[in-house]
Amino acid sequence: MKKALMSCAVLALLGGCSTVESVDHMAMESMVEQFIADQALQNEASVSAYNIDSYRYINKNYLTMRASPSRHFLIEVATTDRCDELMEEQNQALALRREFGNSLQAGSDFVYIDATVPTKCYISKIYPLDYEQVVALRHKVYRERDAQEQLLTDKVKS
Repeated sequence: MKKALMSCAVLALLGGCSTVESVDHMAMESMVEQFIADQALQNEASVSAYNIDSYRYINKNYLTMRASPSRHFLIEVATTDRCDELMEEQNQALALRREFGNSLQAGSDFVYIDATVPTKCYISKIYPLDYEQVVALRHKVYRERDAQEQLLTDKVKS
């Protein structure tokens, strides 16, 4: 009996610790697309970005990149089966390959995980974001992930 209770507790904890991979990518993608529409973000083919110093994974199609405290970009990558797998490896460090060193170019620049044989996940769209927009997007992403993870936890418990 004690072992059975312990097993149930462990399963509940594991359900509560579910990672971002368990998040419904279609729901997250819809949320990001709605954010783009609500904010009237404009896709730019090329942006000046001398120093990309960090990125944040949103889902297998989107990430944000930071060029300075006030310059951020929402990046959409072209979807292929291999890029889907690659983008889900969010615990890995992404590398960025740029055609021109001081800009980001949709269509020619790509991201990849340095530790693998480089699979080129081409940048298909670039949306410049101001600081307020990136904060609003992160809040939406975290709320969506929290809501989905709560649903998963509730399913495990029931």
